[in-house]
Amino acid sequence: MADCSLTLLDTPEAVLGMVRAYLGKDPGALTPENVDAAVNTLLVIRPSIQTFDNTKFLNTLPTGEICVANTFAGDYAMAIGRATEAGIDVNLGYFVPNPARRSGAITSASPLMRPIPGMRLCF
Repeated sequence: MADCSLTLLDTPEAVLGMVRAYLGKDPGALTPENVDAAVNTLLVIRPSIQTFDNTKFLNTLPTGEICVANTFAGDYAMAIGRATEAGIDVNLGYFVPNPARRSGAITSASPLMRPIPGMRLCF
């Protein structure tokens, strides 16, 4: 992901819960060990994180400033709408977490025209 930036939700509880689920842990378990494991996992991708926000991606994802947005499900459709309104032709992909590891309606969106090797394995 050297030439790609991503944005994560500015909602620590949601992001840490998602990472704990990715690690196979209970998303709601706030034990020191689970929190440390989630933080250490996020530190691996920290150099690629451009922002922590819940709305800026609506503009930066369609324009290609970022290539992955961790967001709530309904916001994905808003990003497509913004791109259409601006006359930007973009084909966004939508990835829903494994239902067995679901920690809410959190998704990752990525322009399909810019494949990111291994990204589907990140979250």
